[in-house]
Amino acid sequence: MGRRESSTWYTVYAAYRDQLIVIGNARECAAFMGCTVNSFQSMVSKVKSGKNKAYCVVVEDLDAGTYAVYGGDNTGELRGRPKTMDDYLAGQLYGAGLNDHQIADRLGVNAGTVWEWRKNNNLPPQCEEGQAKEGCGMMDGKRTAYLVIPGILPNLNDYIAAERIHRQKAAAMKRQTEQVVILCAKSQLRGVKFSGPVIMRYSWYEPNRRRDKDNVSSFGRKCIQDALVRAGVLQNDGWGEIEAFSDCFFVDKKNPRVEVEIIPMG
Repeated sequence: MGRRESSTWYTVYAAYRDQLIVIGNARECAAFMGCTVNSFQSMVSKVKSGKNKAYCVVVEDLDAGTYAVYGGDNTGELRGRPKTMDDYLAGQLYGAGLNDHQIADRLGVNAGTVWEWRKNNNLPPQCEEGQAKEGCGMMDGKRTAYLVIPGILPNLNDYIAAERIHRQKAAAMKRQTEQVVILCAKSQLRGVKFSGPVIMRYSWYEPNRRRDKDNVSSFGRKCIQDALVRAGVLQNDGWGEIEAFSDCFFVDKKNPRVEVEIIPMG
């Protein structure tokens, strides 16, 4: 009989940029990170105790169907990019006509942080440089909402490879990818719920051109939309709720990410 793989699976990502590093059991994670299993488990223990703040780790027990998030305050909120920013610089950039995402990229913060700052200062959103538009803010499901997912997500080839090893591994990969998206949604889309059909616009920022576009978007879209349903942002992801979707692809070596626009119909 072959050796039974561990039922404990890990999702590890860099805390500062919230960039996904690896998903797998301890042996696979250790091999990917270039260390021994003991060293990997020691790192996880230090993250749990708060001594190592370089990583955030999701630990999932496949047999029990439970998971826990470790890193920072251990609440599972999105970590990494600073939650505070320079108000003066933000005002200067806003005055120059930059929108929320452009200001966030310049200041190294989440787009949700810029939205909170703009909301507190009663400033209208700017969808295009130099032009403020009605209805582009992130509100209560009546206006376009913006979600930024730092790092890269597993692609379809990763999922197929995991499924060939064990269907539980593939299921764990999907669940943990969804969990990353849910953490982002809880941080950036608080109180946002869409009750009607929407259009989903995806912008995929890859660190290079190694991964095929269809592999990146197909599995990623499924995980993101399922996660948004679980987070309560979308009622469902069927024909009646998702009117259409589109994908655009870019290369950003320093800041790979996925940007999602959720546009309500009518």
